This record gives sequence, structure tokens and C-alpha cells, in this order.
Amino acid sequence: MIPLNAEDNVNSGAILQAVNLHYGYGDGAMALQGASCEFPKGGFTLLLGRNGSGKTTLLHHLNRLLAPQQGTVIFKGRPLGSYPQREIHRAIGLMFQDPNDQLFGATVFEDVAFGPRNLGSREPEVSESVRTILDDLKIAHLAERPVHRLSFGQKRRVALAGVLAMNPEVILLDEPTAGLDPEGCEDLFGLLRVLNDRGITVIMATQELDAAVDYAREVTVLADGRVIATGDPATVLQDRDLLESVCVSPASPGSLPPSTGNWALVHPRTPSP
Repeated sequence: MIPLNAEDNVNSGAILQAVNLHYGYGDGAMALQGASCEFPKGGFTLLLGRNGSGKTTLLHHLNRLLAPQQGTVIFKGRPLGSYPQREIHRAIGLMFQDPNDQLFGATVFEDVAFGPRNLGSREPEVSESVRTILDDLKIAHLAERPVHRLSFGQKRRVALAGVLAMNPEVILLDEPTAGLDPEGCEDLFGLLRVLNDRGITVIMATQELDAAVDYAREVTVLADGRVIATGDPATVLQDRDLLESVCVSPASPGSLPPSTGNWALVHPRTPSP
């Protein structure tokens, strides 16, 4: 990935671009301070950074849950804000860190079916699509179970099913492995690889490097609301100084693929005061 430094710099090979994003919350804290990066179509990108670095805020800008106070997000060559909100939410799905924040249907089936129904899909199409997705995620047996009776791991799968039911081009995931056991993490990453192989762009904020590095094609590192580095996993994840500066443990050497040399230090690091 190549860093963006100007709002008129549009890369036709990227499905999503963040250009000089600034965003502050009501308490005056600046969550994004000139964040710029791009995400290739069909890519699998990890977002790394300590808590408060801007990862979640960036994800929320990428599907317009938040609008930038300065800068722009570009989707398929056009400003994201120029698309109807309905189209944004269909094309760019977001899986929240806590699945309880996005599950509200009475049963698993009703929850997953909500999005397609809201788009006006016919009921036979909705039913077929939902049951196919539930089967793909190995939760078809939960279709009629009340959402409040699901385990945390099951809720994660149902939340992902609701995203997939919209037939998205991009999936954004905020710490999707939090609260999952190692087997659950491996199952999730395996599923994401299948989706990525089908052409869906995956952008994930995570700290599970040893599991995620086997699947990622790009890594972007954030600190203090800025993108400080971007490149291929083998190169970025071997930079111990960089990772320690953002409180991320380096990946195990044996888990890293060969470096492609695709590496860019976007903002020079400065010592902490």
C-alpha cells in the first residue's frame, strides 16, 4: 500500500482510501489527525495500534458511521459521502467489537434476515440466502434460537452472518477475535480467508498477530490518530521497534511469510516524552 498525502490523489487500484482524515470527539480528544491509507480491492489488511490509536474510529469512517471533520474517504474512485447511505451499508459491512451492539432480532434467522428485508428483497430470496449463509458459517442449527441464548462465539458468527447477508464488497472487523478461544479464532480466520478468496476485501483491527499473519496481505500501523507505517506483513511485523512503540507484540518468526520488500514508513517515529 502507498500512503496518500493529497486529497486529489485517487488510486484506481484501491477500493477504499482514507485521505487526510481528522476527527475529534466531544471531549476534545482527536481520534484521527491526518490519517491517510488505502486498501486494495480484494486485499486482506490488518490494522495495528495500541488502544486509542484510532483504529476503531478509522473503521467507522470507512463505512460512514462517522463522517470526517476534515479529509475524505474514497470508495471505488468516488467520495464515500456521495453514495446513498443504504448503498454504503450494503457494500461495506462492519462487524463491531462487541456483537451485542449489532444483534437485535428475536431469533438468529430474524436477525440475519433484517438487512436483506430492509433492502426490499423478496421473502423467498431472503430465506434462501439466510439459510445458505447460516450453513456456510456452521450455525444453521441455531436458526430459530433466541439471540439472547447464544454463546459469545455464536454471537460473533451471527453478527458476521448479518454482514454477509448484505452481499458486501468490503468487510470491516473490529477486534473480531476478542473473547474467542484459539479454536474459535482459527475457525474465524479460515472463514475470512474463504471470503477473501472469493474477492471480498477484508480490513481487520486485531492484536492476534500469530493467527492473523497467515492470512494478511497488508499491514497498516496507527499511532495517535496517524498512519505511521504500511507494508507487507513480513517486513512490518519484524520491525520490533515499530511494534513496541505501539504496544504490539511482534509475530513469531516462523509464522511470517517471505518479505516482498513492500514497505513504507509514512510518519517518522519520535520518542515518547
